[in-house]
Amino acid sequence: YGPEIVVSGDLTTGGVSGFSLTSNDNRIEGLVISSFTTGSGVVITGSTNKISNCYIGCSSSGTVAWQNTNGIYINGGSGNNAIGEIGKGNLISGNSQNGILINNSSNNAVKCNYIGVSTTGVSVGNLVHGILIQGGAQNNTIGGTESEKNFIAYNGGDGVSITDVSSDYNKITRNSIHRNTGLGIDLGNNGVGVGVGENSDLLCPWISSATKISSTQIVVYGTAPVSSLVEVFIDTGDASGYGEGEFYMGYGNSDATGNGNFSITITTSVEGIRFTAVTIKDNNTSEFSRYYCHASPAAVTCLSALTGVGNGEIALTWTSPGEDGWDGQIVNGKYNIRYSTYTTDVSGFWDT
Repeated sequence: YGPEIVVSGDLTTGGVSGFSLTSNDNRIEGLVISSFTTGSGVVITGSTNKISNCYIGCSSSGTVAWQNTNGIYINGGSGNNAIGEIGKGNLISGNSQNGILINNSSNNAVKCNYIGVSTTGVSVGNLVHGILIQGGAQNNTIGGTESEKNFIAYNGGDGVSITDVSSDYNKITRNSIHRNTGLGIDLGNNGVGVGVGENSDLLCPWISSATKISSTQIVVYGTAPVSSLVEVFIDTGDASGYGEGEFYMGYGNSDATGNGNFSITITTSVEGIRFTAVTIKDNNTSEFSRYYCHASPAAVTCLSALTGVGNGEIALTWTSPGEDGWDGQIVNGKYNIRYSTYTTDVSGFWDT
């Protein structure tokens, strides 16, 4: 169970919030803040405040939604607030709008929190976005080191959504973002593709291939904007073919010239995984890239050979899956066609 002291808005009306921090250097720690259905759990318009070890929007068990409107609302030009810290993260789940809304506020840090998901992995999604950054909010950091990552999952919209042309330099790094209804990171709140200037319209990477170099290592290749940092993740899959990154695997840098090529060696022994990646440059973070699956496509089926129209022609037809067994086209794929006058099961016969 989580905190034992519950601050409840059950009897409140008219937009009342649980706490309103209008001054600086305040700290809220170890509370359940819930059921402020016409207001937010915590509203912050001051600076250098800290919120830690609280359950905001859910029960003390962390598995039942007791909705606020927004869990935490940082507004009004405030800055340098800390939402969560190592060993004292918050559970911000079950709210009727966003887990965290950052509006026209800069230099805030969101670290070590569970947003839309319980500490045991149970879905308690916020009904809109996990985190919404808007109104020209800049230089905010979501995540950090591996020990400062947020778990952002099961939200009704995007994991992290950034809107408004002047909302720039917001860094989203090393988090576990997965199973949200929308994208993991959405610039412009408009689905796949850049928005109207959010985070400087930073383009996501393109993963072109992945090569296994040992039983525990795979090299991921691709391109990204020049002189940028590329973070690689694995994920179970998103219906868009783009979208999210559940497990952070490592990082590298793209070339300073040319196409911005990168090659990043990661450690994993898992077969058939889907890689995705983000670009980080000038404190901006892109959306997640299209997935690349490190697995062979499923076998060709229904192969038939019939007499062709012209002399000596043979018409071949077959059914082929999309890349990694999903429906869709094979990207950069090819078919190797050979023939044999005898039956063979010799290893390597069909290799190029």
